[in-house]
Amino acid sequence: SFADANNGWAAGSSELFTTPSSTGAQLGCILHTADGGKTWTDQAGNLCQYGVADEFSVIQSLDAKNVWALSTELSYRDISLAGTVQLAHTTDGGNHWAIVDTGIAGSIAVGFGMVQGGMRFVDAQHGCFGGWDVAGCTGDGGAHWTRSAVDCSSSLCYLNSTSVAFTDTQHGWITGGPPDGGLYLTTDGGAHWSWSTPKTMSQGPFEAIQFLNSSIGWLSGDGGLLLGTTDGGANWTPVATGAAFDLLGLSFPDAQHGWMVG
Repeated sequence: SFADANNGWAAGSSELFTTPSSTGAQLGCILHTADGGKTWTDQAGNLCQYGVADEFSVIQSLDAKNVWALSTELSYRDISLAGTVQLAHTTDGGNHWAIVDTGIAGSIAVGFGMVQGGMRFVDAQHGCFGGWDVAGCTGDGGAHWTRSAVDCSSSLCYLNSTSVAFTDTQHGWITGGPPDGGLYLTTDGGAHWSWSTPKTMSQGPFEAIQFLNSSIGWLSGDGGLLLGTTDGGANWTPVATGAAFDLLGLSFPDAQHGWMVG
C-alpha cells in the first residue's frame, strides 16, 4: 500500500519461525520503502517476535503517517486478548507500531497460503474488517469497534471474508461466504451486512474487490475470474483475463490500468 510515489508498506507473514529463546529477531512482517520500492526496511520488529502478532493479511496507508494492518495471529503475551480480532496501527509513518485490540471475538484465519481476512478504511475515521467468522467497524479512527450483524445465505454462517471495499462511508462490499463464495453488501456503514450476490453473475469464489468511485469497481476470483461494474455493483460483466490461476489480489489506480496477483 503506497501513500505517495515514495512511501509504501508491505505486510505478510514473518520471514522466520522463532522460539521463545530467539525473541528480538527481525522478522520483517511489516516493511517500508521511502524511495518508491527500490529499497525496503523492516518495521514493527516489536510485533514480529515470538508471542506477538506476526502475520498480517492486509495493510492500508491512509497517508504517509497513518497506516493500519490486519493481524492474523493472537497476542499470546496477553491472554486477555486471546480470541479477539486485532490490528496494528502507526500514526508516525511506522516509527512506532502498536496492537489495537477491537474487543470483538472472532478470528482472521490464514493457512496453506490462503488468507481469510479483509480490511478497508474509507477515511481516517471510518473502517471495517471482515474475517473467518466475524466483521466489525469503527467510526472514530479505531478508538472503538462494533461487531457487525451478518445475514448469511446458509445455516453455515461463515463470513469467510477475503476483501473489503467501500464506495462511500455507507455503502460497502465484502467478498466471501459459504459454500463457494459470494458478496455481502452494507448500506449503513457496516452495521449490517447482507448476502447480495446477483443470480445472473458467477457465484465465485471471489477473492478481491475494489471500487474506484461510487460507480466503477472490479472483482476477481478463482480460475482467472474478473468482473467489472459501472453501476456501483448492481450489475457485473465478465472480463477475459487469459489466466487459469486464482486471482487473489487486485489494484486499479484508474479505470484503464490495473494489476492482479495470484
